[in-house]
Amino acid sequence: MKEEIYSIFQGSENRKLITLEICGITNPAKNYWIRREKSRTCCIEYIESGTGTVHLDDKTFHPIGGDSYMLQPERDQYYYSDKADPWKKYFINIRNGMLFSGMLSAYGLEKHSHFINLNIKAELLEIIHLAKQESTDNTEQIIGILNRIFFKMHASLQNEANVPDIAVQMKDFLNTKLHSAFKIEALCASFSLSESRTIRIFKEAFGVTPYAYVLSKKMSLAKQMLKDTNLPVKEIAKQLSFADEYYFSNIFKSKVGISPTAFRKAKD
Repeated sequence: MKEEIYSIFQGSENRKLITLEICGITNPAKNYWIRREKSRTCCIEYIESGTGTVHLDDKTFHPIGGDSYMLQPERDQYYYSDKADPWKKYFINIRNGMLFSGMLSAYGLEKHSHFINLNIKAELLEIIHLAKQESTDNTEQIIGILNRIFFKMHASLQNEANVPDIAVQMKDFLNTKLHSAFKIEALCASFSLSESRTIRIFKEAFGVTPYAYVLSKKMSLAKQMLKDTNLPVKEIAKQLSFADEYYFSNIFKSKVGISPTAFRKAKD
């Protein structure tokens, strides 16, 4: 099943303020994609796992597990999962209304779309729970939850305000290479910078080296695959471009504290 979709019940008067369309869960599917031209729909989504690509007008970004994004209305929206590592995500779709437009403006979110490492899963699950009450108008409660989401997004922007654009672009580049072997030369070449300068810019922005960042993300992907699939450890090591399963297992144990096999058993 690609998606679990729930309609959100509203009375006609509340729909004038904010039109809540649907919410739900997108389960991993390698052929998942959505395209809307000059969409009237605003999508708010949280990525629990996987990787993918979003095109919003002329902007492109690559949300991964732990990220959130918002696709504002009146824009061309095209987004799709990576075939090898498809998204699992939670979402709500909203149509513009008098209140909704004001909320985006008040929080300064009209133009910001990608929120790195912003977890809004709990809030979206609350909305999904309310939507399952099919004949109850929970608009007021959902507006309150949306306010919490927008506050988190606004706070996230304040935290990122001093991060140079080039550092954000570097992170976005690395997020597209999590299934490849890490090569600092490729990152340096993409930004025409020396290795020392590349590492310094990234570490000053995010507190870790590019290699440490990629390794951390690979471990997160490995844990997700160990938990949600029956792939052999050897195949997981291969998908994440480790030299072999023994090297992968040693790295995993050093970072997580237990072996991949023990981690999988602990999650059963």
